[in-house]
Amino acid sequence: MAFKLIMDENEMAVFDEITQSSGQSKSATINKLLSKAVELNLTPMMSILSSNDAMPTFHLYPTIESKLKKHIKEKGYSLNNEPSKVLSGLVRAVIDNKHDNDETLSDLDEFIEQFFSTAGKHVRDQQQTLIHHLVEQHTSKSVSLHEASTGIGKTAAKLCAASYLLKKGVVNTAVIAVPTNKLITQISKEATAFGVDVRQLKSRREFISPSAIELALEESPKDTDVLAFINAEIEKANTYELSRLPKAVIDAVDQLKYAIGCDNSTPDNDLALQEYQRYIESFNPAGIIVTTHSMLALDLQMLLFKRNGVIAQYSEKTGKKISYKSYTDDTKKLKQRGLIAPSYDEWFCDLLIALSREAKFEAVSRLPYSLTTNYNMALFIDEAHLYKSNVELSLSSSVSLNLLISRLSSVDKMLTGKQKQQSKAMIKALSILSDMPVDTASDAIKYRLIDFIDLFKHSRSWTSKGSGQVTTDELRLNRIKKSIESLITFSEDYHDVFITSSRKQKRKSIHSNHDSFNTWLILSSTHQLTHSVSYTSGTLNDSTGHYRHSIGALRLKSSAAKNRLVTNASLNSDWLFKNVTLTVNHQFTDNFQYAEKAKVIVDELADRSGGALVLGNSFEEIEAIALEIQRLTNGAFPLIWDTPNGAKNNAKSFLELYKENGKTIYLATGAAWHGIDITDRDVPANEDNLIQTLIITRAPFENIIRSDNSELAKYQWLSYLHKTYVKFKQGLGRLVRRSARENMHLLYLDAEYNKESRREFKHYLERNYQHR
Repeated sequence: MAFKLIMDENEMAVFDEITQSSGQSKSATINKLLSKAVELNLTPMMSILSSNDAMPTFHLYPTIESKLKKHIKEKGYSLNNEPSKVLSGLVRAVIDNKHDNDETLSDLDEFIEQFFSTAGKHVRDQQQTLIHHLVEQHTSKSVSLHEASTGIGKTAAKLCAASYLLKKGVVNTAVIAVPTNKLITQISKEATAFGVDVRQLKSRREFISPSAIELALEESPKDTDVLAFINAEIEKANTYELSRLPKAVIDAVDQLKYAIGCDNSTPDNDLALQEYQRYIESFNPAGIIVTTHSMLALDLQMLLFKRNGVIAQYSEKTGKKISYKSYTDDTKKLKQRGLIAPSYDEWFCDLLIALSREAKFEAVSRLPYSLTTNYNMALFIDEAHLYKSNVELSLSSSVSLNLLISRLSSVDKMLTGKQKQQSKAMIKALSILSDMPVDTASDAIKYRLIDFIDLFKHSRSWTSKGSGQVTTDELRLNRIKKSIESLITFSEDYHDVFITSSRKQKRKSIHSNHDSFNTWLILSSTHQLTHSVSYTSGTLNDSTGHYRHSIGALRLKSSAAKNRLVTNASLNSDWLFKNVTLTVNHQFTDNFQYAEKAKVIVDELADRSGGALVLGNSFEEIEAIALEIQRLTNGAFPLIWDTPNGAKNNAKSFLELYKENGKTIYLATGAAWHGIDITDRDVPANEDNLIQTLIITRAPFENIIRSDNSELAKYQWLSYLHKTYVKFKQGLGRLVRRSARENMHLLYLDAEYNKESRREFKHYLERNYQHR
């Protein structure tokens, strides 16, 4: 369908403003406006169309056309063979609504000033811009992307925007999703300073399972004292919730090399799981809620991967037979009429939204969290560049082959004669897998799995004969079933499997990467099941300001997301330039001159009194540099470095060493690039010199990429380059965790600094830091 549109000067000015702020073409903006008009249930106003062929003609997206025709039919509007008039009126109605929306937001600046004065702070200019973008785009039900550099104050901006949206009644729930529980703690502390009440949505893994402890006592006797201590503290506190137990218990749990929280293999009669279920039932999903990316993904998995059961239950309870085919009224007919049917997943998401409004509908109303069926929820995804990776991680799994063999042997007494035969056959099959070399190709492993699959399937029908009380054998049997189900899933075509070997525990495990279809399904549904979504990060685009890789990474592929997508110009603070001094040294033959890099580091730190964090790219590299620093300084600098056998408490040890000795060096790799927040909270921000100097040994490429001239290789290289660039910028963020810090230093050591492959990194450093 095509139509022409006339607007007076004032209307055209508003329309141009909308187009420019969205960063999209006029046609795309009109499609978005029309979709918005249908959502707002606006009455069309008839307008006179120009007969002048010079007027622009706009073509509608098929999905928008379908929605509009349905809307027009439901409202009983007479088209009089001139649908363009109705459509023109809808656009004009939306433009009028834009003026109304401006009035709704008229007190936003006053609200911002009061919000920051509560904490004794002043809002920065770019921080205020970010708040305006968040409020306006959540109000208009957008899927929006926001890149804001370190120093702008993204956390406070999100808390302010969420508070305003709740105050105005735009939504009744605002959820802030972050990668880790440590970030949840940080947000909670900042919210307290602003007088904002936030609540954390906890996962079942944060409730310590007594049956898991009993199983661990049998399988890891070396940890008997630690587990006994945890048990005793649980009994004293009369709770299994980790956050309510003494800090000594939390530290003890961190030291264990295995999980003892509840999971999907925990029996229903486990006391910790029952406490968790009571917590969920009493949880009120309103106000500001903080949770993790993984919890959000789990919420969506609970819905989307059981969709057939949801549909079946609805049909049984209501007597209405619903199906995708009946909903689309025969896809072939739709195509003949030039319309595109919604995908199955889009249709199911629409169905869930409708069902979530029926409080008595058990399949939706009794979900563990029911956050993602809250169509009146604004979702703020923080550190958005990590969201896709965390969704993938939540879908990936692994099975310890040695542990599974051991558990099968230990439940022998619970099995019948036939089951015992099946168990022995499985142990033999698993031993074959366990004997395969670690570097065996994925196809070879899958070939073996497929050979054993019928054998594995029998275990899913095994039942325990235990009483109502949880026993370690029953838990062991549940975990065997979970592992076997994972192995069956690994045999599917869309899984990539591989074997790894643990140095510390001497165990071989079989792993599976994420299921790409289900990853796409979760990411797509994130946009469809909520009122509005914003993705915020210091790293969303490349150095030229383009979002192209980020949009691909976030998988905004559904038509619903594309039609609502709004991008914003990057917000870059000059705070880094004013407070961080950059030194680049690339006078090395290659990046493996560890001794030479160690000498540069020692010289750089000679006149400094604060601590230093060195980010490396391998355990081998940081160990070599650490040993050379020790040799050059005769042990004068206290040092700590990560090793393959553990780095869990090194950040804490670094702080303790610094407080005792002053100048201390921590050499780290792996998760340290993005997952640690090292600060000295016992002193004011301007006196916090725990990390006075950040040293990056080279750009964090994980392996060598050899690109040929093919388009595929070029795309793979660009995608890989962007991932490395994101990791690099996250590493830079380890230097600045408190906004009032000054006198910081960045040392970058990369032999290939001037090469084309490092162009993105070089441009970013020179644009944002004061070069020495």
